[in-house]
Amino acid sequence: MRKLRVVLATGTLTFIMFSSSITAVSAHEEGMITGNNVNIREAPSLESQVIGQLHEDDKLDVYEDEDTWVKVSFEGEEAYVHGDYIAVEESEEAEQDSSDEADSSESEREDVPVIVNDERLSLQREPVFDNNRLVVPFRAISEELGVDVGWKDEEREVHAENGDMHVVFDIDEEKTFVNGEEDKSVDPPPQIIDDYTMIPLRFFSETFGADVSWDEDERIAEITSPDFIDEEEVKSAEEWAYDVEEMVGEVTATVLNVREGPSQSEEVVDKVEEGQEVDVLALENTWAKVDTDEEIGYVHTNYLNLEEGDESVRMLGGLDIKENDDRSVLSWFKIGGLDIDVEEKGQQLYIETDATDVHESTFDGDHIKDLRVDEHSDGTDIVVEVEDNHSFVYRETLGELVVTVLPPGLEGKRIVIDAGHGGSDPGAIANGLEEKEIAKDVSLRIEDLLEDEDVDVIMTRDDDTFVELNERANIANDEFADAFVSIHANSAANESARGSETFWNSHYSSLQSEALAAGIQQQLIDTVGTANRGVFERNFHVVRYSMMPSTLVELGFMTNPADAEKLASDSDRQKMAEAVVEGLEEYYE
Repeated sequence: MRKLRVVLATGTLTFIMFSSSITAVSAHEEGMITGNNVNIREAPSLESQVIGQLHEDDKLDVYEDEDTWVKVSFEGEEAYVHGDYIAVEESEEAEQDSSDEADSSESEREDVPVIVNDERLSLQREPVFDNNRLVVPFRAISEELGVDVGWKDEEREVHAENGDMHVVFDIDEEKTFVNGEEDKSVDPPPQIIDDYTMIPLRFFSETFGADVSWDEDERIAEITSPDFIDEEEVKSAEEWAYDVEEMVGEVTATVLNVREGPSQSEEVVDKVEEGQEVDVLALENTWAKVDTDEEIGYVHTNYLNLEEGDESVRMLGGLDIKENDDRSVLSWFKIGGLDIDVEEKGQQLYIETDATDVHESTFDGDHIKDLRVDEHSDGTDIVVEVEDNHSFVYRETLGELVVTVLPPGLEGKRIVIDAGHGGSDPGAIANGLEEKEIAKDVSLRIEDLLEDEDVDVIMTRDDDTFVELNERANIANDEFADAFVSIHANSAANESARGSETFWNSHYSSLQSEALAAGIQQQLIDTVGTANRGVFERNFHVVRYSMMPSTLVELGFMTNPADAEKLASDSDRQKMAEAVVEGLEEYYE
């Protein structure tokens, strides 16, 4: 397995290409807030007065930057936002005036999700379509793939190293060089748009051997590095295989690597392109052994439309059931490009699929009351009915569908506590209080209380460090957590705003996330005595992209004298921690 790393080279243009800071902007531009509870200040300094807060996806007009700060219009007045928490987008009028780096009339900007190694990237610059080809930020994706990137200023050359491969390309030039020899042309050529180096999506497959896929219906780009192994797909059960008869697969990925064995870590022996048909010789877990006419190797079935005879093949195969006192886990391999929808109905989980076949099994367990498979004309549905007072977590990865069923009680649960902000991001500052310090202190108290209940607690941070929003959700997903709780403190321009509020999102585990948020909210009101501002659905990143029941908690308003007194109090902070734990206990009753 190759070890990849990222190194940023020096040079005058390196900062322009690779810095996340925002360069000069105009009054034609619009900014979008990229974090939660982002402070709006009177002057470009952390010491200046906070005059308000905005949340993720809020928009406002932008005037210009001053070093690391951006001057904006807030409630009709000039104000400042730190450049790390705002993404600046030019209006159509401004784009037409800035054609020195790229012809914006030929490029259409779009908020396209880019998934790298099963995790969505947080991009400072959105992808664009250039003559119907998706062009993406080079640096952000290269970092995630572990490519060593450098810049030569005088030659306007980008150098990228991956193991023993050395790739060189020039801005605005179609030619690329690999290990000193001219390689494939890049169309459209690498270009600088809004101070970011942009390159066609398929470059990462053709040059670095990554699997690249574009889903036209969902408009999602997926990239998987050659040495990526999805730990959630590594099973202890025996490998599952399916005997095929005259099966063919049509490639749905833009470019798909054919590998020597059924693993992302295997060497690439061939490549196939969208629309190409391959003979399928066998199915092994989520992989298909195929004959491309040039080579025999393996491809991931997520990128194939499979047919056996005249019948489509989409399966959930290799049902694996694990159970102990703490939980039951059901998992299926996804075979072929499946469409899956999930609906929660009380103690039942309905998994609606277009699968032509679902592997089923009977078993006698303690946590699951019934597991049945219902076939119909449009596909096959799975119904998981759990025992009374049990809960469930549904997860879906590139190659697996996983349902975790949990018994009542906190003991044995795996819970992520996320202390908001941290490090260079203080959050709100008011009345001598810093949000990051409150969040950390209360979170550490929650950790202690949960550990007393034999809970496996995972902290996104336990000191004064900065953690990206997407990394917080990734930690929860990677740890296969049962619940996620993010701790914050609020602020407002009007000091009369007061009380606690909690937020959830319907993207994953919607009913259970709402129940978790409501339980913690009520406990805060009862235990701490704060005003009840309510429970709301919001699109905050950490709750939207955490796959398990999740909530974001605003303990109180630092800008309100009464709430600030509670937030500064050691005894009240302990009560806040106890309220969160009691809310979790109530949720798992």
